[in-house]
Amino acid sequence: MDYSKKAGRNFLLPSNFLTMYRNLKTVLCKTSRRQEERKTLMSISGKR
Repeated sequence: MDYSKKAGRNFLLPSNFLTMYRNLKTVLCKTSRRQEERKTLMSISGKR
């Protein structure tokens, strides 16, 4: 029983880590895109 529980935890942890990592990646991509958009907006406003 203990071994199966440990194995289950070992299997669960990586999957949770992967999901968290993917979420972080998506968030980082979104933030970087927003920053780029802000830069372009700032440059456009500066040109005006």
